[in-house]
Amino acid sequence: KVGIFLKQNRKVLQSKSFEISEERTVQQIDFDVLFKDTGLQVLEIEITQEEKDIAVSGFTAIQVLDNKAKIAILTDSFSWDTRAFSRIISANDRFDSELFYIEKGSLKQKGKNVKPIWGEYAGIAIFTDGSFLLNSNDLAAIKNLVLNGKGLFYFGNTANSLTDVLPSRPTNIKIQNEGQTHLTNEALAYQLFRDIEPHWSKLPPVEFYYLNPKEQATVLAEVRQQQQIPVILLDNYGTGNVLQIAFNGFWRWQFGLDSKSNENFVNNLAQWIFAGDSSNFYAYTDKNAYYLGERVTVKLVAFDEKLAPLSQLNAQIRLEDKEKTVFTEFLVKQSDIFAVNIPELPAGTYKYTIRDDVNQRETTGEFEILQQDIQSMHKGFNHKLLGEIAQASAGLKLTGKDLNSFSFPKVESQKKYKFHEIPLHKNALFIVVLLFSFTAELYLRKKWKLL
Repeated sequence: KVGIFLKQNRKVLQSKSFEISEERTVQQIDFDVLFKDTGLQVLEIEITQEEKDIAVSGFTAIQVLDNKAKIAILTDSFSWDTRAFSRIISANDRFDSELFYIEKGSLKQKGKNVKPIWGEYAGIAIFTDGSFLLNSNDLAAIKNLVLNGKGLFYFGNTANSLTDVLPSRPTNIKIQNEGQTHLTNEALAYQLFRDIEPHWSKLPPVEFYYLNPKEQATVLAEVRQQQQIPVILLDNYGTGNVLQIAFNGFWRWQFGLDSKSNENFVNNLAQWIFAGDSSNFYAYTDKNAYYLGERVTVKLVAFDEKLAPLSQLNAQIRLEDKEKTVFTEFLVKQSDIFAVNIPELPAGTYKYTIRDDVNQRETTGEFEILQQDIQSMHKGFNHKLLGEIAQASAGLKLTGKDLNSFSFPKVESQKKYKFHEIPLHKNALFIVVLLFSFTAELYLRKKWKLL
């Protein structure tokens, strides 16, 4: 019999048990949990088998949404790319998309002017040939959304009205050429691009725009002709992610990939850009306050854009006391998490910052070292520990009235005898000597006429 426990912050949310069957190699266990908070929720799964005293655990994470994330799709010309993206996003249970058409600077739906409530949207997707003539109020609202952490998915040539937001600047070359895209080494730092890399060469050519990447932008894909022309770029505007796909023909990728793989790739891109990744890098301690002399362990749980645990990190912790650095060290991988033990510290409040230079992520936290020594809390008997020791050693735990009425067993003396036998019949030399002696005796008796 196996028990499985779903935990969060060391507290059991739900537990279930099931019988192991040789006929079923895979067992699916469903948990129905009501979360009080939205955002990334770090969970621990613990599986135990009491009969064999086996326990294994691992970490995962899920995104808890208040409602479906609302995505605004803006276009100034309906294209196959717009239709393909809108169809995939609309079919995703995580998103609730709305399509707006830009005409003479105004946003329209079904031929009527509309005024979106921009604060309700978790992200914006824009399809344009580079003109993108939108009224100043809506344009300022979109920039403010991205500035404050919402994602922008931009398809097309760089628009002058969004140069400050996008990861590229426009050029004077207005024509488009066709070419095959190639992933860069920077793209392979992200799990979703590593997953699709084996199939990338099967993707059909695209009609790309000429543009200049900004210095801080990350080029994820390029067309390699006489020079490297960036076609997929990533950057941040404020705290929001901005991904630009600077070509047409995105919809044709469904012919290079099977339908499911293409939809998964687009959905993973959208989830990454719209949801952000700052909360996928999470550090914590076992508790918020420690006694003087008690060991402190800081743990780090890191997930990629698909919420799978990251295994390649170069994470370093910097511990500060009143803005003075008192400890720095690299974290060590332990199963699905990274951890570091903090040496003994004096009483006070400590803040820590963990940064990973590989994935360019950072997280912070704090904990308190109390004035009280841990020995000051050692009063009386640890009944819980005594009970566990008694259970593990098949002993008895006696307290109070049971102790007074318990009759201790008397000692009984026992005699034990120990014998040691020498197996001479297994010794070849002994048998030879015995036969020789017996034969010599017969010979001598006959010679001396004693027989």
